[in-house]
Amino acid sequence: MTNDEIATILGNYGKLVALHGGNSFQVGAYQAASFNIKKKITTPLDSLSENELREIPQIGKSVVGKIVELNEKGSFDSYIEMLSKTPVGVVEMLNIRGLGPKKVKLIWEEMGIETVGELLDACRQNRLANTKGFGAKTQAQVMESIEFSLVSKDKIHWAKAHKMVMQVNAALDKMFSSEDYQWVGEYARKCQIVEGLELLINSSYKRVAKMNFGNIGLPLHEKEEDVFETFFNGEFPIIVRFSGNLVWDTYTYITPSEIQDELKLLHIPSATEEELFKRNDLSYIVPELREIENISWMKEAKNLIEYADFKGCVHNHTTYSDGMNTLTEMAEACIQNKWQYFGVSDHSQTASYAGGLKEADVLRQWNEIDQLNAGYTDFKIFKSIESDILSDGSLDYPEEILKGFDFVVASIHSNLKMDEEKAMMRLINAIENPYTRILGHLTGRLLLMRDGYPIDHTKIIDACAANNVVIELNAHPYRLDMDWRYIHQAIEKGVLISINPDAHVTTGLLDMQYGAHVARKGGLTAESCLNTKDVTSFEQWIRSK
Repeated sequence: MTNDEIATILGNYGKLVALHGGNSFQVGAYQAASFNIKKKITTPLDSLSENELREIPQIGKSVVGKIVELNEKGSFDSYIEMLSKTPVGVVEMLNIRGLGPKKVKLIWEEMGIETVGELLDACRQNRLANTKGFGAKTQAQVMESIEFSLVSKDKIHWAKAHKMVMQVNAALDKMFSSEDYQWVGEYARKCQIVEGLELLINSSYKRVAKMNFGNIGLPLHEKEEDVFETFFNGEFPIIVRFSGNLVWDTYTYITPSEIQDELKLLHIPSATEEELFKRNDLSYIVPELREIENISWMKEAKNLIEYADFKGCVHNHTTYSDGMNTLTEMAEACIQNKWQYFGVSDHSQTASYAGGLKEADVLRQWNEIDQLNAGYTDFKIFKSIESDILSDGSLDYPEEILKGFDFVVASIHSNLKMDEEKAMMRLINAIENPYTRILGHLTGRLLLMRDGYPIDHTKIIDACAANNVVIELNAHPYRLDMDWRYIHQAIEKGVLISINPDAHVTTGLLDMQYGAHVARKGGLTAESCLNTKDVTSFEQWIRSK
């Protein structure tokens, strides 16, 4: 089992224990273990013995046995027992934002509600608001959370889809040449959210059937003629098509019909996709650009950014705030990636929940950076901070601290429930602050988890252009914020984009690849990206304001 899967089950078990009135210390132990496994432990737990697990300080001793059971059989007895006496719908309610186990217990036992659908109906009838212990605000939050989850159901982040594809490829490579199959559809277009995978195999149905596709754990079910369906882990759908003309069908399935109509595509038999474009008198258009939003300019998009273009990495966290690795470890990981510089942007003091740096911590970190930089010859650490944008749009810290940073990343982390007027006030004030250099995760969204606060992208981009502020494309696969659909508009206004991993662990630095994928959808080039600058040019950018 993956660490995320283990953490999820332990967290769910803790909630179930609380729901059924169990020991509060036991509940805390499982919730803490779940959090630590997700946020602080990088070693795969399924590779460790029981004795090795006991040596990990972030995992309570009472939890170790449960992890051993999970690794051996995918569950543990007390979890199965808890699930057996809890309606499935009640278990689902435990994951609704705004509801803790105590409130779910009231909904279940006092209101007699046992499914999420019944709870949504109760909200619509205003019953939850009129129940003791709730209220109109909680009801609105619960209703919003349920409706959002219904829309998001059965969708996954591109990064998760990529992991699935890599696992399937390992099996397919034993059956086919790599030229004989291709992933198409949303995955090929690098869509930030994927609703299903589509696989095209250059073969006949009979040949594949004879090879027993089910041997790789993906039994096929006929959907229609030459179209089959299977499910990764029994859940996520994969459409499998068979064709003796891989390239022609690849273009068809990668490219939405509206784009084909716009390009006036003639389906001319061709050996490669590039040849198909050429024979239609068109320059090749990469799959990432083939979206309806790009119709007006996709033909002109050239030299899109590549992961290899990055020269440095900014907006990252260390153990000074809520990161898992030290400053030295993060810097060394950047050196391993052959980057020239690293921007450490730990949380500012207002973010106490994330170990935000007090002024004394800032000075201590600056001193360590100076010492480390003295020992580097071809690498540099820059002093930065991810400053909270406060409720009035001001930045954390007094001016004498702010002016000591090489650059400031300004982000909103608190009071996210805002209307557009409030959000714009905070953002514009922050953009106009002379110490703001990069505007972090623009809307605060978490894909498939919460919508961002509403903003006017055009006014934000204009303000950034007027104040020489860079806009971040946060590369974490749950964020990918700013949204790629506004990148082209930013480029036209001369606003640079910085692709930042917001890494809290060394492996998180590699999220830059997801940022590059989605930035290409918006037409981003290396010239319009901040951290493709070499260290000398990056220092010139710092001095430019």
